[in-house]
Amino acid sequence: GLGYFCWRGVKIGTSGLNDIIIEGKGFSPRQFTIHEYLMEDFGETLCTRINGGHPLKRKERRLLGVGDRISIGDEEFEIFAVSEEGIPLQSKRTREDADSES
Repeated sequence: GLGYFCWRGVKIGTSGLNDIIIEGKGFSPRQFTIHEYLMEDFGETLCTRINGGHPLKRKERRLLGVGDRISIGDEEFEIFAVSEEGIPLQSKRTREDADSES
């Protein structure tokens, strides 16, 4: 149930549909920005939310760090590790795991 973040071309979750472009330079080491969300199969921006807020717009940048939650479709992920270079390493699904990790 892990979604992995890497530098640049990113896959998150298990569906393989979500491509996230991340910029990590010029920010504090434990944070990074999510630049835009795309759904590859449809070629359009996927409306998503950060920490339950308003849906991100295309090309909208948000500064994120450990503990932030990202909603993609019906799935929610929590960032739990960011490298020293500001590149997010991994995230975990929180919606399914919330009950078992209390």
